[in-house]
Amino acid sequence: MPRALHEFIPLTLGLRGLTGVPPAIAEEAVRQAAIDLCDRAGVWPFTLVLQTQPRVTEYPLLIPEAANVVGIKSVSICGDYYAPDIWGMRTCGCGGRSFSLWGLRAIRLQPVPDVDDPAYATIELWLKPAQVACELPDMLYQEWADA
Repeated sequence: MPRALHEFIPLTLGLRGLTGVPPAIAEEAVRQAAIDLCDRAGVWPFTLVLQTQPRVTEYPLLIPEAANVVGIKSVSICGDYYAPDIWGMRTCGCGGRSFSLWGLRAIRLQPVPDVDDPAYATIELWLKPAQVACELPDMLYQEWADA
């Protein structure tokens, strides 16, 4: 269950003695702190499963509306496991098969599947809140509110 930004204020700004801050500024500070934490530490994992289709190379990432992808944690398909490269978690692959983030909400698969034998890919991503987020994941509240 998501938590509203204002629920984080007593646990973040309040504990540091920052009182009298206008609510809009306090919520923006909480949102930006959550974005920075997720960007730098990869603390919001998200897993999705997609079915590959013949002759389809790009697949939408069905992630929460007010979230963006930080990077790929891993991809597994047909029993094979792929970890990202060390250059920003935007691509992972090995042996001719690769997965790359395409924009903010899509992933590309290479080579293009060309047989009528669908496979299921389990994609583990790291997410961060979008700049328009009004709520944050409960996991951030439970595990990171006092960070």
